[in-house]
Amino acid sequence: MLQRFYELRKEVTLFLKNKGQPVAEMEYESWLCGLAFLVDITTHMNDLNTKLQRQAQYANEMYGHIKGFMNKVRLWQAYIQDANLCHFPTLKECVPRRRLNLQINLKYY
Repeated sequence: MLQRFYELRKEVTLFLKNKGQPVAEMEYESWLCGLAFLVDITTHMNDLNTKLQRQAQYANEMYGHIKGFMNKVRLWQAYIQDANLCHFPTLKECVPRRRLNLQINLKYY
């Protein structure tokens, strides 16, 4: 649903303006890039959630999925710091290539 909201962001902005309730954040590039990152990371987390909900798994398998995800997050953080957004297609679409200066903090993972 978050991805669909992102895809319809222009239409949502126009609708809210027409209703007399504009949302200023929908006009800010930095806010939209944050939303794009949220779309991508939520997609990755949904994939993890699907893996964790499989039937007949042992705890060590589930733990392996979680550890694997944590390793991916560290890898993604390094990629983002190197301006490589191959695992974040929505964010890649949002961020102009010539000024890729991201300040995304993933230390909590």
